[in-house]
Amino acid sequence: MIELGRPRWAVGAHAEGENSHTLGVHLCGNFCVAEPTAAQIEAAALLLTNLAGDYAIPLDRAHICGHCDLMPTACPGEKLYDALPLLIGKAIWYGEH
Repeated sequence: MIELGRPRWAVGAHAEGENSHTLGVHLCGNFCVAEPTAAQIEAAALLLTNLAGDYAIPLDRAHICGHCDLMPTACPGEKLYDALPLLIGKAIWYGEH
C-alpha cells in the first residue's frame, strides 16, 4: 500500500538542507534488521517509475539515493539500502513496459 504524505506542491521535511530540490519516499519498517517485503519492493519501484516520469528524474544511483547519502543517519537501513539497485532496475523495467 502506498500512502501520500505531504501534497505534491508542499516542500518536504525529509532531509535537512536538501528538501527544496528532492522528493522523499518512505517505506515502513526497520531495515537495519528486516528485509523489505517483495510487495514493498514492487510498490516502491512502481512509485519511482511514476515520480521519475512526472518530475523528469533519471532512474540511476546518482538521482535515487538513500537518506544516509544526504545526511548522517542509519536510514533507510542496510537491507533496504542494499536493495536500491534492484528497486532502480525494476523501476526502469516498469518504465519500459
